[in-house]
Amino acid sequence: MRHLLDRLSSWVVRARRGILAVFLILGVLSAFLMAAVQVNYDLTAYLPQDMPTTKALTLMEDTFGYTGMAQVMLEDMSIDEVLAMKAKIAGVEGVSMVMWLDDVADVRAPLSTLDESLVKSYYNDGAALLTVQFDDSDYSERTRTAVQEISALVGDSAMTGSAVTAGLLIQSSAEEVLLVVLWAIPVVLIILLFATSSIAEALIFLFVLGVSVLINMGTNAFLPSISFFSQLSVAVLQMAIAMDYSIFLLSRFREERANGAEPVAAMTAAVKKSFLSISASSTTTIAGFVALMFMRYTIGWDMGLVLAKGIVFSLLSVLLVMPGLALILMKAIDRTSHRLLLPRLGGYARGVDKCRIVVLVVCVLVVVPCFIAQGQNHFVYGESAIMASEGSVLAADKARIEEKFDVYEPLAIVAPTQDIATEREIAARLGEIDGVASVQTLATVLPKGMPESLLPEMATSQFRADGYTRYVLSLSVEQETEACEQAVAGIRAVVNDAFGEEAGVAGGASSVSDIREVVESDYTVVNAISIALVLLILIISFRTLVLPLILVLVIESSIWINMAIPYFQGTDLSFIGYMIVSSIQLGATVDYAILLADRYRGQRALGESPREAAISATRLAGESVLTSAGILTAGGLTVYFVSSISGIAQLGLLIGRGAALSGLMVLTVLPILLTLFDRLITKRRKVQ
Repeated sequence: MRHLLDRLSSWVVRARRGILAVFLILGVLSAFLMAAVQVNYDLTAYLPQDMPTTKALTLMEDTFGYTGMAQVMLEDMSIDEVLAMKAKIAGVEGVSMVMWLDDVADVRAPLSTLDESLVKSYYNDGAALLTVQFDDSDYSERTRTAVQEISALVGDSAMTGSAVTAGLLIQSSAEEVLLVVLWAIPVVLIILLFATSSIAEALIFLFVLGVSVLINMGTNAFLPSISFFSQLSVAVLQMAIAMDYSIFLLSRFREERANGAEPVAAMTAAVKKSFLSISASSTTTIAGFVALMFMRYTIGWDMGLVLAKGIVFSLLSVLLVMPGLALILMKAIDRTSHRLLLPRLGGYARGVDKCRIVVLVVCVLVVVPCFIAQGQNHFVYGESAIMASEGSVLAADKARIEEKFDVYEPLAIVAPTQDIATEREIAARLGEIDGVASVQTLATVLPKGMPESLLPEMATSQFRADGYTRYVLSLSVEQETEACEQAVAGIRAVVNDAFGEEAGVAGGASSVSDIREVVESDYTVVNAISIALVLLILIISFRTLVLPLILVLVIESSIWINMAIPYFQGTDLSFIGYMIVSSIQLGATVDYAILLADRYRGQRALGESPREAAISATRLAGESVLTSAGILTAGGLTVYFVSSISGIAQLGLLIGRGAALSGLMVLTVLPILLTLFDRLITKRRKVQ
């Protein structure tokens, strides 16, 4: 192994210009490939194939096509004005049909002669609520263009629905991908200027990791698609997480030069001596991401694969590109050198040591309630919850509509065609379920005694196709509520009783129900795998069991605190973010604990007492921990402040806050635990 590292480090330094040229070419090609990356915005696409919603969507697509839906509220309009606007909307390219009161009643008759509840569900207090159905799905370019044209037609009228949500999600994602990176770069650069001893070094860090980010994002074009979660967050996360490797390498290079080695020899030695530590650090990080790939809800596979791939490219860039680039820019590094600006932590470490009992008691008093609280969060699962954050245009429009009309939550049932009497009976059973506001199918719109043949083909085709009938339901309960969950369960019970497995229920509410069922079981699996993989790597690295358990406990404690904060704030938490961040925080920040523990063991081997070794370890590892935690915190918070998509912003906040908490726990609690368990930690080392 030593001989192989000698040859590798010598080759990296010797072939530096050729390696740099290859990576530059790959970076440029990847930049062009980024335009070919397919981004998926449909969260239901990640459900397992055996879930009811997936089966229902497939059946719907095969028979009727799964079309997009939207609602438009027109205010301060007369009946004639509403009808005129309805005709204009119906004429928009991509609109299949527009439904309003005139489709179910004679609006030319005095409204007072019509059923009051029926009228108020379509026309209330001078406001008309139109339901728009599109030819294509919510996520198609044609539907998105149609939504934009309708918005231009109706001006500041409120719009909501799955097609509107999807359109805003796609638009926001496209606008924010570059914006997040552009904001993150100067923030990270400022931290690097404090953490490095040269301005040129900081710029080299950004360049090398920037190339690896380009290659990672470009190679996503070879995947069938990536989720919008990955598209928006991976670039910043990859850069922030992998910055450690660059810092390790150039820190070792500075040490070798300080010992009198000339630059080429110093870099050769630096690559050789830092290779194992950088590889070990990246392995624990990759392990956390690989754990995500075991999720049945395959958005975990998506993010885990893209992030793990990014860490591999970062590792290769740091070990292959950075040595040569640093040597090429050696003069610039020397000319722009300055003293390290990060604070020294010797005084802080001594203060923690003096108050160690108090610190430990406070830690226990905080961590235990947080462990309980983090499992009591109110989680949200659906796409609308991820997009419609408080204060957003979508949330405001939804609130405006619900001021005058009931909650509108559409569901569709596709079932084998029955005779009209049977279908009318099934529709009546569905209508009796709490939370179901209305049920429409051919049997309910066909006047009693009228033959089906007298209905226009357009009307019939909306409900009948290829031996199947479509039931369109409107729920009066919000997604993500217990009432909605019970309504979906009741609907599925009626459908299963009437049709068995030949029918399916599709829609936002049913999707949320299935996503909840899958990810709740996923969490236990992913959490166990991520902890087991990281523990295994640490046990192999340290050749002891106690120390890895302490390191994982410290990071897990910071995760519990991080995830308990939304509970104490009374904030809804995206379950997808909860799962992803738990694995990312463990995999990415356990490196801080490894670094400090390694320094502690080194100082103990030099003969220092446990308390002295803890103080020295905090002082020696503090700068690296502050830098790494600071960069990941800055990267996460950049995503939080820049993204207008609630779910993505929350993901950034959790990662940023988690990195800060992990850094704090490592620099405060870990040194105390190392001294407490010193005999168990150092026993094997002393024997050796």
